[in-house]
Amino acid sequence: MEVDDILSFPFIDPPPKEALLRSLELLYSLDALDDDGKLNDVGKKMARFPLEPMAARCVIAAEIEGCTIETLAVLSMLSTDSVFQFSREADGQKNVARHKLKRKVSRLRINKLIFFLHNYFRRAII
Repeated sequence: MEVDDILSFPFIDPPPKEALLRSLELLYSLDALDDDGKLNDVGKKMARFPLEPMAARCVIAAEIEGCTIETLAVLSMLSTDSVFQFSREADGQKNVARHKLKRKVSRLRINKLIFFLHNYFRRAII
């Protein structure tokens, strides 16, 4: 199905024009669209992944840079709420305060991991 002009496409329930424009801007900034606004080769590769556009572009860039496994590991960690299991109290209820604290700490650890990986790969490339 070739759609040349997405802004005039007859959607059953059309999204707001601003949302379409922001989406097109994002795809253009990710190098998925050419100067005419048509899907290029990178965009066609991105469309094959069942991921958000930024994640799909990361996978494609990782393939070029030779760090696909590491990138997939980071994207996997980012795509889930939490990889940690929380214990239950004796009455079967979760300790809500402890749960919130652990979630905050796990987000902090994930952010530190991303920062570490970014610096590691940056040094490896330079």
